[in-house]
Amino acid sequence: MNERRNTAKKKKTVKLMNLDRLERTDMDKQNVAGKDETYKKLYLDNCHNKARKPEYVINGCNLYKVAVKGKGDSLEVEEAAFIGKAVKVKNIKEDVSTKIRICVLEYYTYGDKWDVCEVEMDKVSDMKLIVGLSQYGIDVTSANAKDVMLHLKNEEEKATVLQCRKEAGIILEDGKVFYIGRVVLQKGRKKPLEGISYNGQLAIMQEGSREEYLKMVREDVLTSVEMTTVLLMGLSAPVIGYIGDECGVLNIFAHISGESTTGKSTALKLVASLFGSCGKKDGRNGLFATWNATSNALVERMSSMYGIPVVLDEAGMSQIKDPGEMIYTIAEGKEKERMQYGKGNSRV
Repeated sequence: MNERRNTAKKKKTVKLMNLDRLERTDMDKQNVAGKDETYKKLYLDNCHNKARKPEYVINGCNLYKVAVKGKGDSLEVEEAAFIGKAVKVKNIKEDVSTKIRICVLEYYTYGDKWDVCEVEMDKVSDMKLIVGLSQYGIDVTSANAKDVMLHLKNEEEKATVLQCRKEAGIILEDGKVFYIGRVVLQKGRKKPLEGISYNGQLAIMQEGSREEYLKMVREDVLTSVEMTTVLLMGLSAPVIGYIGDECGVLNIFAHISGESTTGKSTALKLVASLFGSCGKKDGRNGLFATWNATSNALVERMSSMYGIPVVLDEAGMSQIKDPGEMIYTIAEGKEKERMQYGKGNSRV
């Protein structure tokens, strides 16, 4: 029993590599000297960035803890301990309305590849929670959890903080008008704003080629009265979002009916494609959905959309007992009581 315990302790011990005491050949001396300089540079870079724990450095795809002696030009690396595979803080996203921050981690994982994940800040700041990052493929265990946590604290302090919003479309805030979509625009500015982005649950992102899309619009949409009409319905969304309050039209609700295989779903996907992806992408819901949901679920889906069309297909699949009441609720803008920002919405 004692032998088993001693073996277990030995496995958990992280053995330091002493660079000075190794028996070296001439070639070994050159290689180790090069490593000394690399770790020294990484250590000094951390000191320059005023890191709390400058001893944690990333060399290639691995994380190390180095021990040094001396200062300035006389600084020497005594030891370098392998902690685990590399993990970095790519950036930090801060929700403008809630002030909640999300940590975006970039890490080297199984299969010898780099990957990215987003986690709550407490997951990288708590010894008990940080081990849970292993579910993403991050090399963190109960043995190296403290070292990884201290290293990520350094990373947080030098990371760029990006402002994000869960609302999309026309936003009125502090007397300024913004459009939150694939890019963020502010009235009066010609160029998109940097440092702020959409971080909601909908796939508001660009797909495909701009040239091919414009070609499709010219050849297949503008040559059809029906498709042109639907296109204009979709483009009315940001207009209503911008002037809805002034003209007393909070929402436009349009119902398209017809026999099967006549192009209704295609027309709705055209509308959704103006603002983002129709299907689910990168864990976010597509802008094209169906009526096959509860009333609360549909209102929740619309509650963060201001001037971006909500596209719902297959009305015959609706689970709502009184769809007429739901339609009036949307058209009259009553669901906005659950919203915090924005003006009007446009529904298709």
